[in-house]
Amino acid sequence: MVPENIQCPRCDAQLRVPLGLPPGQRVRCPSCQEEFDLPTGPAAGPVSPAAAWPTRPAPGDDHDWLRQAPDEEDLVRSYAVDIGAWFSYATAHFGDVIGPTIAFLVIAGAVRIVSYVAGQVVPLANVAIELLVTFPLEAGLTVVCLAQLKGQSWNFGDFFAGFRWWPSLVLVNLMALVMSFLIMLPTVVAIVLALLVHLNKPRGEASFLPILAALGVGLVNGLVLAYLGLRAFLFAVPLILDRGVGPVEALRGSWAITRGHFWGLFGACILLAIINLAGLSACGVGMLLSVPFTFLTWTAGYLSIAGSQPPLPSPAHR
Repeated sequence: MVPENIQCPRCDAQLRVPLGLPPGQRVRCPSCQEEFDLPTGPAAGPVSPAAAWPTRPAPGDDHDWLRQAPDEEDLVRSYAVDIGAWFSYATAHFGDVIGPTIAFLVIAGAVRIVSYVAGQVVPLANVAIELLVTFPLEAGLTVVCLAQLKGQSWNFGDFFAGFRWWPSLVLVNLMALVMSFLIMLPTVVAIVLALLVHLNKPRGEASFLPILAALGVGLVNGLVLAYLGLRAFLFAVPLILDRGVGPVEALRGSWAITRGHFWGLFGACILLAIINLAGLSACGVGMLLSVPFTFLTWTAGYLSIAGSQPPLPSPAHR
């Protein structure tokens, strides 16, 4: 059997192995990127924050870790939602990314303006641009945050590196849109029925019951959407970018990571949203500062919980 903990033959890092991998499975050390075969034998040393990650399997290989077992120990290991620690990571790395990120956000904002104008000219053109262009483009900010927090070198071109994962990112975004539509469809139906009842009432008569019923349906649907959206999609993008998994694997992995931590993660999302709303209230200019900070914070949280390696407490060049 494969030991629970192994040592990298190149850099001697102590690595934890996900359960269920067979001896001889090819893995990659997250510290030095050395690839080697899993050995057999007894456990070898204490658990490290890093975990050996199976390399991308060949077609037909059944040992793609997330596809085989999305709730393995590597993703669902015990953790706490420590937003204070995440803020500390973001603060330490903020100065290294803020300048290039502002320039990138200006470009991304221009793309959104083009998308809006296109939607006014051609119906649904903005939806197509958002799905096919904007979402992969903005994933580039996560690519840069991952590299920065892991101590890897990056340049301005990496802000556009999200397109390397274009199929997976587009499919994840499409699945999110479809799920949102299906969940909120009863709300739309309830609103339409409430309007029909109101229009068919004799003049002078009013009934608020259909309106209240529609609001109730909308509230329930909104809560369901918040729960399922957070569980399935919260960590999907960083899993794709950091682990190289496919869209379905990313959703299953996100579901495993968030199990038992919904309220803590939901509170963190609310707090980061408030920070961005504060930036928006400053004539929108404040978002040039709040968006990089919140992206760094959330990426640090992902790396702390389930990343290929923990975030560095300070930039690597210091």
